[in-house]
Formats: sequence, C-alpha cells, structure tokens
Amino acid sequence: MKEIVVNVNGMMCQNCEKHVNEAVKKVAGVKSAVADKDAKNVVVQAKDDVDVESIKQAVVDAGYEVGESAVHSIEKKGFFSRLKK
Repeated sequence: MKEIVVNVNGMMCQNCEKHVNEAVKKVAGVKSAVADKDAKNVVVQAKDDVDVESIKQAVVDAGYEVGESAVHSIEKKGFFSRLKK
C-alpha cells in the first residue's frame, strides 16, 4: 500500500471536497481518498501499482487544478503481524 498526497487548488467548500473524493475513488487501485480544502490537498490510500498520473487526471477532470504530489510507502499492519515475535 502507499499513501499519495496531491495538492489541489480550487476547492472552496465541503461539496468540492466530496466531488474530489468521489472522482479519485473511481481510479482503479484507490482504497480511500480524503480531500481537505483548507490543506489544499487530497490524501489517497492506494495499492502499490496505482498510477499517480491517473489520480491527478481524475482531479483535473473533476474541474480542479493539481500541484505537486508526494508518494509514501506505508506498511500494512494486520492483526497477525502483531502476533509475530
């Protein structure tokens, strides 16, 4: 899994956040998306093979401008990973 943070310009209200969330969640491999108008970004949890450019294009297609993005690998920790020692 990885976390992708994409800067988004043009969100003005909660409906804008919802619009961005819905657009990004349609991209194959995206597990969740949380847009924040105040932080001017959308934080996406996605499979490792997701195409970051597809996420950016979804934001543009929704009517917003994209800025830089950052990708971070995240370790998925399940219940059984805590049992190993």
